[in-house]
Amino acid sequence: MISVIVPVYNVEAYLAQCLDSVLAQTYHDLEILLIDDGSTDRSGSICDAYQAKDERIRVFHTDNHGLSAARNVGLDHASGDYILLLDSDDWIDENTAQILLEYAARYEADVVSCAYYCEWKNRRDIKEKLDHPIILEGKQIMRAHIQEPYLGYVPWNKLYDKRLFSDIRYPAGRKHEDVIITHKLLESAERVVCIPEALFHYRKRANTISRVYSMDSMVAYWEAHDERYKALSKAYPEYQDALIEECFRAISRMCRWYASFSKTERARGEAVMQEMQSFAKQHERRILQGKHFSFMTKVSCICVKKRSRVLFTLLNLLVRVYMIGKNRKMYAF
Repeated sequence: MISVIVPVYNVEAYLAQCLDSVLAQTYHDLEILLIDDGSTDRSGSICDAYQAKDERIRVFHTDNHGLSAARNVGLDHASGDYILLLDSDDWIDENTAQILLEYAARYEADVVSCAYYCEWKNRRDIKEKLDHPIILEGKQIMRAHIQEPYLGYVPWNKLYDKRLFSDIRYPAGRKHEDVIITHKLLESAERVVCIPEALFHYRKRANTISRVYSMDSMVAYWEAHDERYKALSKAYPEYQDALIEECFRAISRMCRWYASFSKTERARGEAVMQEMQSFAKQHERRILQGKHFSFMTKVSCICVKKRSRVLFTLLNLLVRVYMIGKNRKMYAF
């Protein structure tokens, strides 16, 4: 059995599409755990209505404690052999559970990771597309997780053996919890399969994007990457450069948006800016002299080290030009 865990919070406009996609699965041995995380719209009553029409659905109404806490409620009540995490504004293809489970059985895999679609208002992009399945074992798993894009840290495009969660839970109250936790699950896995099929549909919403670029989210994004860096660079020093580059994605975000924050917000983020500046100074020589570090990482290193708002503005313009050249959304970077 697969336990499908769906945290729900104020998504009444999208929830039916998400739940209908789960109920339409060609594989039927599912338990569907809906955690209503203190919704103030009709999401809770929509969950109850779906529970009334399908006995596989169980609904848990809780106070609002955030995404991590909601996922943990689902994990604590899950009785399936496998875990599938799904956000309540996204949806999946009707054969998602069947395909993921077949790969898990065929390769005796602890984790199966697939490609997915980013669903914008007027277009669709495919992410982490492969030409063929990739089977990873032992040290190959963390090498791929750190160095390759196809085994990233988003939690919802993966089927997990439930045993991986035996002593792992998401950090309640933390944002960007996937950055902190996914590598721990992969470290516990003996075999991971990355497959070419795109099965998940990740909805890009404007109000979600605005939260991503708030000062609080910027701070949380850095703290999560800093925690990940400290854990993995010590355990896997051979991949330190890739981990440094990941940290500079968080630094680049902060630098590019810093000038747009109010004086009060900038004061709230001052301690983190100092941490970023210290990180840049610590790795400056390695980055500027390293041929394999990206141009954007080098520029971000210089910008945060000097703490110049003029340089921050130039960095933002540079990224916009890069995005136009790549025909990508600004906030996709």
